[in-house]
Amino acid sequence: MNYSSNIDYLLPAIVYLGANQHWWARSSDELANELSLDRQKLEAVFEGFPSLFRRKDRAEGGPVYSLQARYARRLVQDVKPKSGEIPPLSESELSMLLTFVSTLADNEIRQRQNMVSVVAAIVAALAAIVAAVLPGFLN
Repeated sequence: MNYSSNIDYLLPAIVYLGANQHWWARSSDELANELSLDRQKLEAVFEGFPSLFRRKDRAEGGPVYSLQARYARRLVQDVKPKSGEIPPLSESELSMLLTFVSTLADNEIRQRQNMVSVVAAIVAALAAIVAAVLPGFLN
């Protein structure tokens, strides 16, 4: 999984799970419904970025996901938190997380562009060599 291909799911999930006053964790079904996102892709994003999203299996109803950064802020470490018990991220924390994800996505795009430039340079060099050597073989 890469950031640049999933930025359209990463950003809304991070904002929702980081800033929501009531829900600190949601199932992929619930969040996909609220944000009008595809559930399967959202779940793949949750599973594909474990450093960002924490999975918690429930006895009933499948897993719920939370932001690792928000879950780490729970007030009582030993108690299973209920909705609203984990305070939302501050504006600066949320901004830092969004900047982090956006920067990684930009870096991936730049790496792909650089790779295309390198391949194009290699193809051009090979074409120049063939063009220089080919007339000698034809004579």
